[in-house]
Amino acid sequence: MTRRTVRGLPSALPGFAALALGTGILFSLLLVAPPAGLAQSKDDSPVFKKYRPPAQPPIVVQSDALYEMWETFIVTRKANSGDVLAQHELSIRYLFGRGAAADTVRAAYWMHKAADQNYTPAMFNYGIMCYNGWGVPWDPFEAYRLFHACAEKGMVESEYAMAQFMTEDLVVPRNFDSAYAWVRKSASAGYAPAKEALARLEKQGLGPGHRDTANAPPAKAPNTGLVFLDFEQEAGAVPGDSLLLKEAIQNASPSVRRALGISKLLETESQADSSTLSAIMLAGEAGSPEALTVLGRSYEKGIGVPKDPVKACASYVRAIRLDSPRAPELLVKLLEQKNTLPHIKAAAAKGEPEAEFAWAGVSALGFDGVLAQAQVYLSGDEAFKLLTKAGEKGYTPALVEAGLAYYAGRWVPQSLEKATELWTRAASLGSKDAMVRIALMTLRSPADTSGRKEAVEILKKAADEGSVLAEVGLGYCYETGTGLPVRNAEAAFYYRAASVRGSQDSFRALRRMHDAIRPDDPQFRISD
Repeated sequence: MTRRTVRGLPSALPGFAALALGTGILFSLLLVAPPAGLAQSKDDSPVFKKYRPPAQPPIVVQSDALYEMWETFIVTRKANSGDVLAQHELSIRYLFGRGAAADTVRAAYWMHKAADQNYTPAMFNYGIMCYNGWGVPWDPFEAYRLFHACAEKGMVESEYAMAQFMTEDLVVPRNFDSAYAWVRKSASAGYAPAKEALARLEKQGLGPGHRDTANAPPAKAPNTGLVFLDFEQEAGAVPGDSLLLKEAIQNASPSVRRALGISKLLETESQADSSTLSAIMLAGEAGSPEALTVLGRSYEKGIGVPKDPVKACASYVRAIRLDSPRAPELLVKLLEQKNTLPHIKAAAAKGEPEAEFAWAGVSALGFDGVLAQAQVYLSGDEAFKLLTKAGEKGYTPALVEAGLAYYAGRWVPQSLEKATELWTRAASLGSKDAMVRIALMTLRSPADTSGRKEAVEILKKAADEGSVLAEVGLGYCYETGTGLPVRNAEAAFYYRAASVRGSQDSFRALRRMHDAIRPDDPQFRISD
């Protein structure tokens, strides 16, 4: 097992577990601590209590480092004698490098020792290590067993965690009733994230006296690791602009939030303005479905920018191509407005490339019924011609979409060579989306491995800038050992990050990874 430090963890904190609520109506179990610090979600939680061995320090203490080393020596001696509190403390010291070099393997070893003695905080923390592959092989099933045992003992964090597992459909079958019961139990004990989640669930009509959760329809969006992305919503429900903005950053990883540049909206009811829209536009160009959805709504409603149905439609189309869970309903509402499609058709007739792309994009997404009703239906040949015209004018989203047509063999004979040619042209014009797609093609090519290192670097940079496709690609690299070492925990990390944002491919990859190590245990069987 490789010894390495833990992603993003500061070196001088007493605990390492954090639980946080996800977006809107979502659950979110955050087991990878945020780089800014680790929240102690319940001040008196035993997870965060620090063990202080009753030992005398050396006669001469020359530095804090020497004192830490002496403490570690005393704790190690007690841990070796079987003292469960010392074993737990020693694990934390190895995890954060306090009094010893940081070593996740040794941290996991001692945490496991303490967990084997049924010490609840150690069981919970070892579950987190299993879930994240910190010092041990990645094993969400063992994590589930440990969290469940802690929840049965009344640990509120674990009760809340159980609700996450019951909604994800990856480790155990999805069960809304059980999820509600666990989160209600955690909330009743005063756990703040659970109280907030409970209120959101009941607002959505889940729970006793509300809709039958056992027979609730399946989620329309993919499942998302430890985030349930879409409890069934009321038909036709469209999120408010403030909620849409908050979802854009709450669904995303910390790096994506930074890319969006609008984290202040998590705590306020603010709407996008000109200063925030510039950051959102950059994230959209990098391949952020959240940013593109927000842009579509901004152009649709005239929030911070002039109202423009063409730009709104184009933004929604691009967001849908990146699996945005919100953009489809928003696009349908936009297209159903009386003057939207005639306006787009008229602009396309004038040769405006964005309108040509928007019209062809709506057709490519299969909204033929809406187009036919508005008498603006396009055949496949007509739609591809519009993309070609827009691409010839240098409109990069049209070049990307035309490349997708060749890649999938939609409207034209399949040709990976022509797809790559179009994306290369778009990349030369500055399209970051196209750069990511070329990098993915390079990584998936078995013939030429020379460009893989550069392709991985492109994906890492793009992921930091907000690209969901780059996150999917990095998950693939870690899962398959393409350009990066095989690390299942890292693969699951990136797949989950993309799944939270709506990526269908990432959720399927997560399910595949879970199925590959699924124990032969009835509680873990999930029917397709």
